Parts: sequence; C-alpha cells; structure tokens
Amino acid sequence: MFRYLSNEQTMNAIRFLFSKKTRYAFEKATIRKNLSCSETEADRVIEDMIALRIVTKDDVDINGESKTIYRYLPMPTLLATLIIAEQGPRVLWTSECDVVNGS
Repeated sequence: MFRYLSNEQTMNAIRFLFSKKTRYAFEKATIRKNLSCSETEADRVIEDMIALRIVTKDDVDINGESKTIYRYLPMPTLLATLIIAEQGPRVLWTSECDVVNGS
C-alpha cells in the first residue's frame, strides 16, 4: 500500500477523488487535467488506485463507441489513514481536548 501512496501524483489524485460522490465515474482525461500530467503518468496513477482498490476499470459501449471509464469506490479506512499520515499528531490532539486520553 505504501509503495502506491509514496507517489505524489497518486496522492493528489486520491485527494481529488475523496472530494467526489460515491461511485463517481471518470475518464483518464479527468486525471490528466486535474494533475496536469502526461498520459503515461495518468496510467501509472490509475494503476496505483486500482491496486489500492479505490478505483475500478470498466470498458463500456456508449452509442456504439467503446470507452474506458473508471469508478471511484470510497474506502473510509484509507481516508482515515491518509488524514492521520498527513496531519500527524494534530488529528489526535488539540489545544482544547486530548482525544487519545479522553479529557
């Protein structure tokens, strides 16, 4: 898991998807536009998210035209892990209360 999350572009894509609704569908161009990255980098980011099981790939036929779409599948435990990783102790401690010790 950490190998995928160590890619900054993958993390940026995950942050983008976390802001979307459940089962959000998108094409590779959406990732390219949001990350301002090459097609090769977008492919790598999407492969990382598929490996993390937060994105699925669907080949669909729309009006006789084949397209590849991806669907975002929220994973609350991954979101919690990422928040703690990015925010560190600030998530567990505030100046008003000690969440860990319950005071």
